[in-house]
Amino acid sequence: MLPTALLASLLALTGTAPQTSPATSSASNIAPAAPSVEAPQTPSLRFEPAQLDLGEMVAGQKKTGKLTVFNAGDKPVKILRIVPACGCTTISAAPAEAVAPGAHFDIDITIDPGAKTGIPLSKKITFQVEGAAAQPFTITGFVKTFVAVKPEVLEVSDASEAAPTRVTLESKEGVPFLVTGVKPDGVATLPAGTAGSGLHQEFLIDWKAWRAAGSPPKLTIVTNHANAEQLILMVKSTPATALFRLQEAQRADASTQRQVEEAQDQVILAIDSALEKQGGTGGLSMKIHRETGTLFVHGSDAQIAVVKQVVDASGAGR
Repeated sequence: MLPTALLASLLALTGTAPQTSPATSSASNIAPAAPSVEAPQTPSLRFEPAQLDLGEMVAGQKKTGKLTVFNAGDKPVKILRIVPACGCTTISAAPAEAVAPGAHFDIDITIDPGAKTGIPLSKKITFQVEGAAAQPFTITGFVKTFVAVKPEVLEVSDASEAAPTRVTLESKEGVPFLVTGVKPDGVATLPAGTAGSGLHQEFLIDWKAWRAAGSPPKLTIVTNHANAEQLILMVKSTPATALFRLQEAQRADASTQRQVEEAQDQVILAIDSALEKQGGTGGLSMKIHRETGTLFVHGSDAQIAVVKQVVDASGAGR
């Protein structure tokens, strides 16, 4: 028998590698088995009803429905928590102990629909179960309109200059009502005609008073209607945009172009000066296209009126 060292040398010369017995294999040469990952179990909860419909809802009034939750599996189920999708949903507590197979528990779900009317409502809650995937549940309803408000959104480009805006309210079910106030106080003028209840009510928004109240983005209409005690009226305030034409410089030679641009700058400086005297340039933006002489102005109605006066006085506008 050849010595072990000589045998190894001969195998190396012939290019044949010695075979290692599995019994003498090094443990470091064996790749460790990948750890098994256990997939989340399918939730075993069953709901009655399968979807909770709260039906007709009144704006600003919470409504509660009851849900029964069953453990439809063959093992106990531990409810870790029940998570609402938004702050408008509150849920009574789940049982602290695991729910046995076939057992059930009840929870109360309360929804605050908010102030907007005439809209379908859909909210979700999620059951987080120990050792299983989360299981969602849906609550639906419809926020009914008892008193319609027109316009639904008030738009004003400049509150300090705009004429008062008329707001009309109409009972949708023939129930007389009365507008008793609008908040913030002072932003609306309630005409003498609203002294008595009726199917139609109206009032005027005083935009100067609204601005003095801090330009709130929503107004609250207060009525004596049992199902429409408070109505929210949104206010969208947008600055106005206007175009003015100054001298154009696109077809002038170099010397004339410089003169035209200097004349354009003089008009813009005069606008700045006039605006500072009238209350400032806050919220105003101006951009000029030199070649065509087009002046783009983005600001309030009052600011645009000042720009127009300056441009007309300069003789540049046409």
